[in-house]
Amino acid sequence: MRALFIICMTVLVVLLPIRSSIGYAPSAVSAAVGEPFITAKEIRIGADKFYTVDSLFQDLRKLTAQYPELKVEQVGKSYWGDPLYALVMGQGDKTLMVTAGMHGWESVGSYLSMREVAELLQSHAQGVPSASLALDEYRIVVLPLINPDGVRIAQGERHPLVGNYTAEQLRGWKANAWGVDINRNFPHGYYKMANFLPTTPGPSFYPGTAPASEKETQAVLIALETYKPDMLVDLHSSGNIVFWHYNQEQTLVPNRQLAYAVGKVFGYGISHNLQQAIGAHLKDHFIGTYDKPAFIVEIGSFDNRYQIHKEFNDLYRRFNNFLVKLAHLIP
Repeated sequence: MRALFIICMTVLVVLLPIRSSIGYAPSAVSAAVGEPFITAKEIRIGADKFYTVDSLFQDLRKLTAQYPELKVEQVGKSYWGDPLYALVMGQGDKTLMVTAGMHGWESVGSYLSMREVAELLQSHAQGVPSASLALDEYRIVVLPLINPDGVRIAQGERHPLVGNYTAEQLRGWKANAWGVDINRNFPHGYYKMANFLPTTPGPSFYPGTAPASEKETQAVLIALETYKPDMLVDLHSSGNIVFWHYNQEQTLVPNRQLAYAVGKVFGYGISHNLQQAIGAHLKDHFIGTYDKPAFIVEIGSFDNRYQIHKEFNDLYRRFNNFLVKLAHLIP
């Protein structure tokens, strides 16, 4: 009964309007590789080792003042009360959605997406033709931080609301404050996936008590229904690979070709394991529900997963202008 109740509530939540919005916008001038990105008005988007939750919110406040044409709309809140934002740029008919920060220790996706938003908006403000054309032709929606509570746990700011864990477990924390892995909590394929996952809360993989049981999952579902993206890219770490498949046998060839194109944007290969995707991931839910393409991009090497700052130089190069490049790939 609890599971049915949560599913019903989720459906109602998805139909609710966005709670609030604020204007936001960054800027762009290419920083030297390895240095913080600095906007025209000396706003820095940089990280020595970790990109913290508070740093991201501080960047948003500063960038809002600089570029009011960028919309920042709140789609939910975490259990500890942090707002979950969608950053909206452009006015085109086709929409790209990029999500990041779903797993606690994987904050590099949040950092790179924020840098890219800043660069794109500054380029647009400076009249760079490629940026202006992209924002005329496409709408780009970025959810830069889906799981702030998990990030705070992984970075040592707070402790989970459940269980006792070692320092190593906390450093590798993926879940939210209640020990639920958000990327195992989406409705499509949930019950099939849950058969292979832990049955109690923990640092990773626990899918929760029911589909969309978590505030963070519900916020993403609201964003999907609100912005209706034509393509979705979910940033994670690590592995230097793109995952793309989920029950797409009827359209296998074109989806594989699109996956190769997405991989080329970052210089990554694609997964060839067509049996790996079972369900409950955001990628799987989006493909299964909307019959549109979605991808997981695993950033950086596994060996440096807890020291991703060592790869910043390479990542700046790989992720340069990635929002525009991805938007042009929308079918």
